[in-house]
Amino acid sequence: MNHSFARSKPRQVYHATRFSYALAYDGLAYYYCLIEDLFAPLGDTMPKAREAARKALELDESVSESHGQIGSVYLFYDFDWPRAEREFKRAVELSSNFADAHLYYAWYLLTVGRGAEAVEEGRRT
Repeated sequence: MNHSFARSKPRQVYHATRFSYALAYDGLAYYYCLIEDLFAPLGDTMPKAREAARKALELDESVSESHGQIGSVYLFYDFDWPRAEREFKRAVELSSNFADAHLYYAWYLLTVGRGAEAVEEGRRT
C-alpha cells in the first residue's frame, strides 16, 4: 500500500472505509501506529490501530501490510510476542518484497533478544 496517501489524506482514507475496502482500514491502522510514534498517547492510538487492522484482515486476510500493523500492536502495546511473531511471519510470507514486513519482524527479533537473526532480517529490507 502507498502509506504516503494514508498519511497525507486521513479524512479520505476514513471515508473509504465506509465501502469495506481492506487497504483503507490498513491505512488507518498505519496512521494510528504512526501518530503514536510521533505525538499521540499510546493508549489513545493503539486500540484504534488494532481495530482497523482487524477489520482489514476480516475483509481480506491476504493483505500483508495489515498483518504487519496488527503485529506491531501485539509487539509494542499488548506485549504478546508469540502473536506478534506469527503476524510478522505471515506478513513476510504473503509478500516477501514488502520491506516493512522484514523491518517489523527484525524489530520483534531484536526485542526478544535474537540479535543475529534481527540483523539478517533487517538486511532483507
